[in-house]
Amino acid sequence: MRLAALPLLLSASLIGQTALAGKDKADYAVLLGASPFGGSVNFSYTPKKKTSWNVAIGRGPDWISSTATIDNVEYDLKAKSAWGAVLWNHRPVKDADWFRVAAGLAIGRIDGTIEETGGDNKYAAAYVEQPALYTGVGFGNKPVKGFVYGFDIGVLTTGGPSIVQTDGTGADQSDALADDWRFGSVLPNFQLTVGWGF
Repeated sequence: MRLAALPLLLSASLIGQTALAGKDKADYAVLLGASPFGGSVNFSYTPKKKTSWNVAIGRGPDWISSTATIDNVEYDLKAKSAWGAVLWNHRPVKDADWFRVAAGLAIGRIDGTIEETGGDNKYAAAYVEQPALYTGVGFGNKPVKGFVYGFDIGVLTTGGPSIVQTDGTGADQSDALADDWRFGSVLPNFQLTVGWGF
């Protein structure tokens, strides 16, 4: 049901952006973003109407937590991140400058803690291999002056995390954790951005 509403929401957002943004080409834009990896500040340079370069820096807080059951063991998961990225955005369709394909490189790290809820084992997970490759598609953030916003969805391809047991007397479950999809080498990402083109 929620996925069925996504095309409607994207269409409404693009129509709304067309009404709010100007028609003059913007060479630059400053954008604020939010994603599962935290908040970001993005600076965009558009040398040609079809091509933009984005430089982004971001950080994620360590107070957001979730729970997961892995091999019949329940865990509390927490993570924090700090990163920077350079992204290339291309608009391949002449009459649809709201659609973009994107690729780029990101550097930084993601540090996580994993604690058994019913035991005393604790683990540390770290994504530290550099750089990570990003590929995706975007909607919105047209290269025009005025208020702009957009939605991006893609994947980060990494070398995977290093997971080690840091405390506890129970059997080491590092290998089972490393095999779980939550700690894979390919990380899904989506981002909402709002900003101003000038």
